[in-house]
Amino acid sequence: MSIKARLNIIVFLSVVTIAGLYLYIVKITLDIDQELSQVEIIERFEKDVFQLGLITEYYLTDQDERYETAWISLMNSVEELSGQIEVFSRYHIVAESIPSIQEAFNLILEINNEPELYPDAELRSELLRRASTRIRADVRQLIASSGKIFDEHLENIRILQVDQRLDFLYVLIPAILALILLAYFMQKKIITSLYKLREGARLFAAGRLDQRIELKDDDELGELAGQFNNMAAELDTLIEREKLLNQKLEKQAEELKLSNEELDNFASVASHDLKEPLRMIRNFMELLEKKYGDQLDETANRYIRFAVDGSRRMTSLINDLLEFSRIGRVYNEFEHVDLNQLLEEVIQLYEPLIEENGTAVKFDTMPKVKAVPVSLKLVFQNLIGNALKYQEDESKPEIEIGVKSLDTHWQFWVKDNGIGIEEEYRDQVFQIFKRLHGPDEYPGTGMGLATCKKIVEQHNGKIWAESKKGEGSTFYFTISKNLNS
Repeated sequence: MSIKARLNIIVFLSVVTIAGLYLYIVKITLDIDQELSQVEIIERFEKDVFQLGLITEYYLTDQDERYETAWISLMNSVEELSGQIEVFSRYHIVAESIPSIQEAFNLILEINNEPELYPDAELRSELLRRASTRIRADVRQLIASSGKIFDEHLENIRILQVDQRLDFLYVLIPAILALILLAYFMQKKIITSLYKLREGARLFAAGRLDQRIELKDDDELGELAGQFNNMAAELDTLIEREKLLNQKLEKQAEELKLSNEELDNFASVASHDLKEPLRMIRNFMELLEKKYGDQLDETANRYIRFAVDGSRRMTSLINDLLEFSRIGRVYNEFEHVDLNQLLEEVIQLYEPLIEENGTAVKFDTMPKVKAVPVSLKLVFQNLIGNALKYQEDESKPEIEIGVKSLDTHWQFWVKDNGIGIEEEYRDQVFQIFKRLHGPDEYPGTGMGLATCKKIVEQHNGKIWAESKKGEGSTFYFTISKNLNS
């Protein structure tokens, strides 16, 4: 019998054996994967239930709205995960515990948010105690049940693994015996080659991809060994590449974390180490003017005033830069904002200047929007402040604030009758530090509109100006209606 014929026999038997083993291993692997998936879901479920209990205790202590939001999110996760755990249908107590926890927490929320429904303090205290006790008991029950189910799945995995090993042996041993019966038809060279191939395949299956099949024969078996080696090398390269990619991602994440920490440190340093010398300069210059002003000539006094004014403007610039850096980093919590109340607060802030200039301010009825309150207030504060500031002398300012609902965005505008902006500068005014006038004409740092632009972009919107020199300006900006925190 030729080598080709003998190899055909071996290959046929090997293929049948390997195919059977592969199909069986695939089946067992899929079963194990299914069990592992359930184990993972149960672990997440148990973790969320435990955190649900902790958040409940935190809320009972502080009544903080953040804990309420976190609790609701965790409860949604618990309900979703419980539906994915197949054997929970056998545990009626699980189906009862989750609604029981929800009902108890709703009672706690009702007592805290609407205390007038429970005027008796002793009754409120007793109801809170019962509700919290009920939640603790249900949480313990859920954790105990999930732990029991977790152990069941682990036992199933162990049984599957044992069965896999035993069945593997039951199939492999007959195949080996059949090959031994055919061994006397094989030459020593072929048997040795097959042994090396089998050993190499076993090592590869065990993850030893750095190993190679040492078979240098120039025949079909040698070619097959080379293909196995190439496959292992490619897999090894792919795995190494994946490891390097993961390391790179971890490094980038660490660098981003360090970058944020450095930015926080910079804000702290800027707030203290930069402003403190400016305060010292200003204080000493003012003291110099107070004690020795009558001994200095007008030029010296003017220089002192320049230094004091410069230090104040530098302090203001530092404050604006710090505010600019906090946008999207510190100010990033989206909430439902009543813009009517927000505008009232901004107008009240400028009330002395409005009364002094006789400014007429009118605005439409504003909607409630999802936004970062501090940031959105800063936008209106800057735009209204600019409308009050950039006016001709002896003029009577008029400011109009409007809103329009678009398909996916809200569009707002602040219109004034001030000095206006030349067309060539309309886009430039949103650049950081960009000023069209000197500080002696109109005070400022050139940060206001740049800050507005950054805030509007944080809200997935855009900002622009329409204006003519001497005819006033209208600043438009949009914010998305679909913002999430």
